[in-house]
Amino acid sequence: MFPNDVFNGLFTSGSCITVLRALYSRDSGITGRETARLAGVNHRTALLTLKALEKTGVVNRLVGGRDHIFTLNKNHYLVENGLSGLFLVEENYAEGIHNQIVKRIGESSIAVIAYAPENPDESPMTMNICVVYKSRRDALDVEFPGLVAKVEKRYGVKIKPYFIHEYTFVDMEKRKMQPVADIVKHGEVICGKIPRG
Repeated sequence: MFPNDVFNGLFTSGSCITVLRALYSRDSGITGRETARLAGVNHRTALLTLKALEKTGVVNRLVGGRDHIFTLNKNHYLVENGLSGLFLVEENYAEGIHNQIVKRIGESSIAVIAYAPENPDESPMTMNICVVYKSRRDALDVEFPGLVAKVEKRYGVKIKPYFIHEYTFVDMEKRKMQPVADIVKHGEVICGKIPRG
């Protein structure tokens, strides 16, 4: 009998995907502690996950003294034909959303900046963006609903906008007022340039 549902062995817990992602992002082997740090899990969880993944053959272990070195077996069929494609899609996911934003509202704004949610309990599928505009926001009001609908339907992401006039943005930045101070400090510019006073 041939094995069925082969991915079940790879995705037995939430830590499996984070550990696999950590290994996938490295060209050379890493220790269990480094895997735990990169995956955002505790050391014990990382080791148990690595051991389970090693049994499937997708992870190789090199015993070397006190530390063991782990690598993703990139020649394994499931890695080569499944996981690699999955991680590539994940890498291009944000770029696809950014491209939609630039296409729809890039010309109507001075800057579009993605920033962390104010509420830490907010869904990870919510994207907060600060849209800085120069004079009138009429063009943004026309284009924005289409952008929101497109991104939500295609990517499953809800866009939560914060519209602000350039003058107000510059003034709030100078006075280190929130949320602009955090947006400037921690935000990621999707298009345009952050206006300076």
